[in-house]
Amino acid sequence: EKILKDGGEVKIFFGQGGNKIMEEEAMRILHNKRIIFKKLMYSNSIKNIFFEICGFFQLLNELRKFKPNVVHSISPKGNLLGIMSCFLLSSRSIVIAFSGMGTLFTGNRSLAKKLGGKIYFFVFKTILRFIRYKIIVQNSDDKNFLKNNLEINSSNIFLIKGSGVHLSRYS
Repeated sequence: EKILKDGGEVKIFFGQGGNKIMEEEAMRILHNKRIIFKKLMYSNSIKNIFFEICGFFQLLNELRKFKPNVVHSISPKGNLLGIMSCFLLSSRSIVIAFSGMGTLFTGNRSLAKKLGGKIYFFVFKTILRFIRYKIIVQNSDDKNFLKNNLEINSSNIFLIKGSGVHLSRYS
């Protein structure tokens, strides 16, 4: 909203949501605030590789046309698609927000999940060497995890108050 107030331009690109009611409410709010948005084909998980690839190329095309000074990505998949897009396009600055590590790193870690996690971090480590970035996390565990697994300098990671449950109050 501040960027828009100052005369800048903001566009939001997102994939298929997990909850139709929340997605419709979010789109209504964006529309009322006159924020341009576009829903792309990728989902919040990998259900159909064809849609995931199409969604990535949609994102690339939208960012190529928009030519943002800074990309801000949210969610594990959004972060991965964001850094890959910044690497492939001339936009080399990104703010990466981790609100958690996602299902790839939680729950029952099958062989496929373990392999997927290794590929995820390999791509991240490789691409982050070529783009300007800052990372936002919501807890010190994620900060330490990313710092250790991605070998990130502490000056590139910012810890903000989280939006989750306070574990000392709720077991």
